[in-house]
Parts: sequence; C-alpha cells; structure tokens
Amino acid sequence: MDKLLEQKVDQFLKENRDNIVNDLIKMSSVPAVRGEAGPGAPFGKDVARALQVCADVARDMGLETTLYSDSGYAVSTMGEGEKCIGFFGHADVVPAGDGWTMCQPFEPTVIDGVLYGRGVVDNKAGLTAGFYTMKAIRDLGIPFSSKLVTFIGGNEESGMKCLRAFVEQQRSPDVCITADSSFPVCCGEKTSMSVRAIADKPFDTVIDIKAGTVSNAVAAYAEAVLPAGAELRAQLEQVCASGEGLALREEDGRYILSATGLTAHASRPHLGKSGLKMLLLALAKCPAVGESDLSVIESACALTADDYGEAMGLAYEDEQMGKTTMVCTVAATENGRLKLSYDNRVCARQDAEELARGYGRVFRSRGFDFAAAGEDKGYSISPGFYIPPTDPVISAAVELYRSITGDKEAEAYTMGGGTYARLLKNAFAFGPTFPGRNPVKIPGHGGIHQPDEALVIDDYMQAMKIYILSTIAFDKTINNK
Repeated sequence: MDKLLEQKVDQFLKENRDNIVNDLIKMSSVPAVRGEAGPGAPFGKDVARALQVCADVARDMGLETTLYSDSGYAVSTMGEGEKCIGFFGHADVVPAGDGWTMCQPFEPTVIDGVLYGRGVVDNKAGLTAGFYTMKAIRDLGIPFSSKLVTFIGGNEESGMKCLRAFVEQQRSPDVCITADSSFPVCCGEKTSMSVRAIADKPFDTVIDIKAGTVSNAVAAYAEAVLPAGAELRAQLEQVCASGEGLALREEDGRYILSATGLTAHASRPHLGKSGLKMLLLALAKCPAVGESDLSVIESACALTADDYGEAMGLAYEDEQMGKTTMVCTVAATENGRLKLSYDNRVCARQDAEELARGYGRVFRSRGFDFAAAGEDKGYSISPGFYIPPTDPVISAAVELYRSITGDKEAEAYTMGGGTYARLLKNAFAFGPTFPGRNPVKIPGHGGIHQPDEALVIDDYMQAMKIYILSTIAFDKTINNK
C-alpha cells in the first residue's frame, strides 16, 4: 500500500471527522418511513424531505447533485471519466419500532463515541461514505480516471422502485458499491421471495390476530384479541404464567393476549425471537377458543414452526450460501381469516418457482392457500446474484480490507440480506459495519432494523478509510493501470 497516500487519507479523515458525524446526524434526523404518495413524493412526504436533506448535504460539499423527485431518488456526480464507479445508498428507513433506550429514534445522539438513531447505519452511513469518498479524492488531488457517482434512493426498504427507475433512466456504473452490509465484501445475495397465505375458513371466536410491522424483520411483537369469558380467561392466565414474554390485559370488555420476543433482520432469524410463534403456541393451549379456531391455530403453528422450512419439508442448503430461510414475518386477520406473510431468502442454486409450488402444496394440506389479490399470484421473486471471490474487483476489496485491518483471514462472503446490488451489474455489498462489533449489550438492540441502532464512530472512520482507498484501487483495476 502507498504509505504516503494512506497518511493523506488519515489526515483528511481527522480533519473531517466532526463534519462527517454532523452530516450523519442531520440526515438521520428525518423520519423517512414510507408514507402516502403525493406529487413529487412517490414514497411519501417524509421520504421526499429526507432525499432533499441528503441532496443538500452533498451540494454543501460542492458535489453536483440532481434530485429526481418524481422517481424518488437523487444522484451526486464528480468527474467525466469513460469508466464509472458508483456508491449506492438510501435515505429511507424502516419504522422506528419500540424499546429505544439510548435516544429517541429520530434524535440522533452521540454517547461515549457511539452514534445512536434510526438510520445512522442503515443507510446514512452508506450515503456519507459515498459523499466523503468523492470529497477526499477531489480535495486531496488524487489522480483518478473514472467518473464517480453516489445514488441516493428513497425506496430501498419497501420495493426498490427508486433504483428500478434509475436503471431505466441513467447509465449504470462499471463498479457498483452498495455500502449497506458488512465488511469485508459480500459477493452474493440470496434470491428474495415473499409468500402470502390465508386460511380457508374464518375464526369463530378469535376476533383479531396481528404481528409484525415490516415484511423483512422477525415479528418481535404479536397480539390476539379475544372475547371475554371465565373459562378462556383462566386458560389465558395459565399460559401467561408458564411462558416468558406473554401478557394478558383487558380492554373494552375484551381480552388481549400479547407476546414479546426480539426483532432481527429476516435474513438472520436466529438472532431474533418471534412473538408470532410465541402467540400461536400459547393460543394452541387454550381449548376455550373452540375446536374450529384451534384447527386454524394449530395449522398456523405447523406452518411457522421453524425458520428454515424443515417442518414443512421444504428445507434446502448449499455450500455457497448455506440454508434457505423461510420466516413468517407478518400476520393479520382479513375478513376474519388468518393471513400469514413470509420472507424467504433462497439459495442461488435453488429453484424459487419450485419452492413456491412446494409452499402451495403445504398450504393446501393445512387448510391455507395463496393469498392472491388481482394479478398477484400470492408470491413474488427478486433474483439474487453471485460473483466468484476470484473476480479482480472483489479480490482487490478483500486484499485492501486485510491490509488496513490486519485481518488476514477475512474472506468474501454471501448473505441472505438484499441490497441494491441485486438490481445492478458488477455490484456488491461492501461495509459499512464490521462483523461482531455491536456496542449495545441488550439482546435485540443496536443492529440495523433494531432499537438503539448504533454506529461506533472510530469504526466508521476506519470504514471511510477503506472506502476511499478501495475506490482508488477500483479505479486502477477497471482502467487497467
């Protein structure tokens, strides 16, 4: 590694540290959760405001930035090279959720060298990486042949329509970095598939069941609304006494049984605990709900028994990507019938369409069927990708990461999470977090999509160094220097 260049980058980051943190705080202060569409705001007014704030941060740094408000994205650019390197990040966030202890979700706060707030990692850290990589290369006068762009998306968490519009309207870079994962580098993402099922018959006794707020997270909280009755109350009290995380309360003459677990990204269900599973298993122990309702609940228990399809006979595993995950993340009653929604992360070699057919067979055998509406066939598929670790750009990323961190054992990896990389060519997920460095010791806190989302500032400065030096290396690789 060029030691003089490394020293220049270190000095740049030292001088810009406060500005980097302040820009992260500014961008993370907007509650950019998807809302009702409006003119110039296809993903809601809060997301539109977040896009504007992020674009303004880039402009204040002297980066040429264009806001495509009707499509819900913005693009910052620098340089005029024939080749192009792009950073892809997003301004939108998942709902804040409950259980925050370090700060209010949209009042980002630095405590003991850690920045807390919804979106400080996912994904304002990714956007800031793009902006400051461009600024560093410009301000340090580093010889650079490629054009640089940073894409600011507004719909990554709920459909990626913003990026689909970009792909249709703009030139795609020759190297696409999605700073929306973990180091060292992700060279493959599983196919994402959503599946929905609905019970054939309505409940007789159960008034309502609801669990989960987003499709790509383990449902930490679930509740059932039931009619009052002495026998049912006794059974509900008994299951609450014997099960941790269960609670019973009475409102407006009805019983509400709740279950509280731990949230986690749906691609890593082992890190969470499903409140929905807890709730269904508790209800299954209450004969007073009636034979008909018990049959629906027992079927739902079987359909949500594990997160890998083992109980349904649909499990799959391969050497490249490990196990396919099949997580029931959202439940609700629709016209009295129980509706279940699944987030699936499917291995690259597995046939997702065949998995969907397998779901159909299992659903029918349990008194459920695909929850189709209009042209929706009850499931949707977003193909993943795989780049061999020997690819020159992937190899360059891994080698530079090893050099900076001293971790000589680091290897490219694959994951179940989905980033913008799946919709781009020559794309991969690259940082901004480091594996095993969660500063929050409360289970279920500190990570992306979790309460107390946390970014260790010293770690992030190291990440910024990796981004700047890697981008310089990528420029040399794709321009054959």
